[in-house]
Amino acid sequence: MKNRFWVILGMLITQLLYLQAQEKPEDSGSGILAQHYFQDRLLLLFADNAGKAKLEKQIQALNARPTDLMLRRLLIYVITPQGITYPSGEQHSAEESRQLCEELSLQLNGFTLLLIDLNGQESLRSNTPIPAEKLFLHIDSTPLRRSEMLDSILQEMGGE
Repeated sequence: MKNRFWVILGMLITQLLYLQAQEKPEDSGSGILAQHYFQDRLLLLFADNAGKAKLEKQIQALNARPTDLMLRRLLIYVITPQGITYPSGEQHSAEESRQLCEELSLQLNGFTLLLIDLNGQESLRSNTPIPAEKLFLHIDSTPLRRSEMLDSILQEMGGE
């Protein structure tokens, strides 16, 4: 009886978090951020020539963990002064790169990593590469990801 109570309570809390997160705020951003609102987490990697080595190190660490990226619905965008490289490999203009930097109040110098959670909020900012495991642990500690993991457990328990 006690276990059932906790399962039902967990389901109710999860549903409440989901409904609250679905309410898109008026200022959720435009362009890239709006496209992925409550669908994907975004890892925005900004680098100019001075930050190129750090950028390559970060990309290499993440490319070695494709399953972890997929499980966390994490898409990687690379932003340079020359433009934006989308996860599909599609290249976009330097003007779009400049606009995104302006929208995020970011100076494109050196290397900057921004993690944007499902709700469009910045979850992490760093000027140094972050080991993949540390990044995934950070994502897994966020309320939205914890809610996703709880949903998955409850579905497995319920056989859905």
